[in-house]
Amino acid sequence: MPKIIDNVRERAIAEARRLMLEESYENLTIRRVAAGLGVAVGTLYNYFPSKDFLIAGVMLEDWQTIMSRLVKEAGVDHAAAATTDPAAASTTDSVAALATDHSPITPIDRVHRVFDGIKEFSDRYSKVWAQYSGQSVRSEENMYHIQLIQQIMHLMDGVVSEQAAEADPFLLEFIAENVLRFASDGRTEFSQIEGALAKLLAD
Repeated sequence: MPKIIDNVRERAIAEARRLMLEESYENLTIRRVAAGLGVAVGTLYNYFPSKDFLIAGVMLEDWQTIMSRLVKEAGVDHAAAATTDPAAASTTDSVAALATDHSPITPIDRVHRVFDGIKEFSDRYSKVWAQYSGQSVRSEENMYHIQLIQQIMHLMDGVVSEQAAEADPFLLEFIAENVLRFASDGRTEFSQIEGALAKLLAD
């Protein structure tokens, strides 16, 4: 009778994360993860066809965790989150699952929290990306970038006044692009861009 192994995918992601962050991208292999779990290498390949897919699984899980927290912290309106936009789908379920009784926060505070969440994720994986050369993921980088910007815009829904949005439909996207850029560059603190953002968000 085949051996039943519970939670292989979840345990593999946890072990891969440990190896990647405590050691390095180069030291992470499917074989080492399988050995750490006490399962056959072939078993792990049933869940992750390659090392790149395993890394993507780790990062996706961590990003979704941060997104869920940002949805709660940013006080995203439930009705605004009920969208059919596929790019925002990953945030919609999180919004529905979280209480929407939030204390009011200012637009600049909301942007600040989104910035901090992106910076946290970027700082955690900066060394991994520096070592990473997997073309299977990088070839789709532009598509993921577009989806990421749409998610960030979704989190910041409402920070731009209706009048400003009507005057410049690209304003929110411009803010999202620059928040992503500076939060992930490894050098910039929010205080350095807060003044410029305040001017953009002023009615």
